[in-house]
Amino acid sequence: MENCEIGYPSSIDKSLNLEKLGLDQGSKKVLNINIVENMSENNGYEAQVIATKGFFNKRVGSALLTSFDIDSDGNIQSAHLNVVETVKKYRGKGIGKSVVEAAIDLAQKRGIKKIELDSVDDAVGFYKRLGFKEVENGSGRMQMDLTNRVVKKVI
Repeated sequence: MENCEIGYPSSIDKSLNLEKLGLDQGSKKVLNINIVENMSENNGYEAQVIATKGFFNKRVGSALLTSFDIDSDGNIQSAHLNVVETVKKYRGKGIGKSVVEAAIDLAQKRGIKKIELDSVDDAVGFYKRLGFKEVENGSGRMQMDLTNRVVKKVI
């Protein structure tokens, strides 16, 4: 992926699902959102949300959602949104927003109650527009409560 590194080491060992959604970006070019979910034997959960474009499905953006608070029944209470990236030449076209919204909708569908993330200063406004709130001003630590959120897309 040009100007973008993905390749987070993973201890996840069992692939559960692959979904493909086509999202119209206001032009004849279609953005595909691919979701790959994995669950490990020790209840670790990971979902990669990957945006691709064009006939050859070129990767143009991605995000990683990982569990970090799992209750004694194996239900994921909180997840962390990591590694949100868009290839530089595709920035400003709604790809990052589509990837993050797909991750949020997926988390809610899976019963996750809260998403947290650490943002660089330049991206705090982006996450606020998507509904995240700063935990502490200037810290870059943000979260979204999903308990009363209405799902925007069907995943």
